[in-house]
Amino acid sequence: MNNNPVVLSIHPKYANAILDKSKTVEIRRGLLPLHIGSGDAPVFLYATSPIRRVVGSCTLIHGGFRKRHSKPHSDRAKVSRKEWKEYQGNREGLHMYIVRDVEQFIEPIPLEYFGISHAPQFFSYAKKQLGEGDNSSSLSFCPPSETLSTEVTQ
Repeated sequence: MNNNPVVLSIHPKYANAILDKSKTVEIRRGLLPLHIGSGDAPVFLYATSPIRRVVGSCTLIHGGFRKRHSKPHSDRAKVSRKEWKEYQGNREGLHMYIVRDVEQFIEPIPLEYFGISHAPQFFSYAKKQLGEGDNSSSLSFCPPSETLSTEVTQ
């Protein structure tokens, strides 16, 4: 069993909502590895285009499986009823994860830092962990009031 942290792909608007702590539930079509869904390992948040960088980290706790849209859950996930239904498609339901321990990096980090060469479709295991032969001690986190800029240069 691979117990490495994962890098999770997420659209920038949802990454921002997680980082500013207004999004407290993450919904997913697929099930994340057990050690991730139990909150035992960090999840690194990869903001997709136009940012294309790892912007922060959190832990996720599997909070159940919803077969239908519910307003309280979609409000906490920062998705509309329409977005929920489109995302669910013809699947039986969606997995819900409670977002905890959110940290935002001051400088977004390229995937290569984690030993990953291309953007994950859903998630990828980090092949390198923070602190393994790198300069991770220089990583800094944003104060809670700051949010991610989509103006990050490539």
